[in-house]
Amino acid sequence: MKSPAVRVAVAYLVSAVVGAVIIGSFVGALHHPVPHAVPLAVVGQGAGELERAAAGAVEARPYGDVASARTAVLRREVEAAYLAGEGRLLVASAGGDTAAPHFAATMRRATGRDLAVEDVRPLSEGDSSGVSGMFYVLGLLLAALATTVLTMRMAPMMNRALRLAVLALGAVTGGLALTWVVDGLLGALTGAPFALLGVSCGVIFLVSVAVNGLMRRFGPRGVIAAAVLFIPIGLPASGGPFGAAFIEPWYAALGYVLPTRSALELVRSVVYFDGAALATPLTVLGLWAALGLVLMALPPRAMPRPAAPAPAAVPVAGAAPGAH
Repeated sequence: MKSPAVRVAVAYLVSAVVGAVIIGSFVGALHHPVPHAVPLAVVGQGAGELERAAAGAVEARPYGDVASARTAVLRREVEAAYLAGEGRLLVASAGGDTAAPHFAATMRRATGRDLAVEDVRPLSEGDSSGVSGMFYVLGLLLAALATTVLTMRMAPMMNRALRLAVLALGAVTGGLALTWVVDGLLGALTGAPFALLGVSCGVIFLVSVAVNGLMRRFGPRGVIAAAVLFIPIGLPASGGPFGAAFIEPWYAALGYVLPTRSALELVRSVVYFDGAALATPLTVLGLWAALGLVLMALPPRAMPRPAAPAPAAVPVAGAAPGAH
């Protein structure tokens, strides 16, 4: 059996490793945003020529006119649009406000022109820093984790259908509370309260189904793995306030398959972009929920049972003590 000193040393070591992972993930991903193959609509100039000049910073896509390029930005098909004939750059800061100045500077260097920047979809006054969506998604993920753990702890033998109903009820409750706080109370993510409510309830429910399956199959380790993947890894891998195109590509690729980035894209889309580009994030979240359903259908992990104590010796009637 380990001594108290060894247990304390191990606890300190684990704490240090966890802290290092969290700091390394967040700071490593977000401390120096640099554009990587940013989808860019180009009007009036060769796309290949601009890509070469930008040295990998953009993925240029030719568009025939200004109107179609602007529409592509608003539909979230591209991050920005370069209008060569007018010397203008169209950006949508609601999709990553902090990154917009960095990208504009990159485009000025690539084109050699002092471009005028037009923000076609700015952030709201209550979300001027652009971080509200990221922290809101953190709240949604924490609500999903809490809903799952509480449900499993309070009613571990609940059948699957009833468990899904309870998770749905928890998702509606959490969605109502979080939407009221971020929209009605704080005024941070405003303009589409009912759409935001629907997204909030959906994210909490789909993530809680996934976590429920992991917990049922792998026990507490499943919840811990989900929490680590979705929060200290998933949040920075989503690109946070910058957008996925402004962090290292390998980390952004990891973010594409995690529910965190999809949840953030859903929130931004319904609040700022009239519900554009919902299919991909909904598909990712749906696949995670499908994984949870499959794991819920499998037999639960067998827990090791403690060994039964050896039966006590029963003295034979009439036998003398010490007799053989």
